[in-house]
Amino acid sequence: MINKVSEFHNRLVIAVAPFHGEELSQAQILKAYAEAFPNCKDNLKWVQGSDHSQNHTNLAPCTCSMTNMSIFERLSRGKYKVLV
Repeated sequence: MINKVSEFHNRLVIAVAPFHGEELSQAQILKAYAEAFPNCKDNLKWVQGSDHSQNHTNLAPCTCSMTNMSIFERLSRGKYKVLV
């Protein structure tokens, strides 16, 4: 399971890196992921900004959650600042 989470994490970093410093909605995060990895659209249900946030977490977050390796800073519900 950890390998799968790392796979999503690494892909998400690649997908949102062009948006460094910008605010993205959850829908925009999913769109960026789908465009970066068109063959992985089945993964979209597992891609959650809050799972990779430095200041918010979910029930089963990525290992980056609440660390300096986080991809996002949660600004409000469904809104995230890209940190990578």
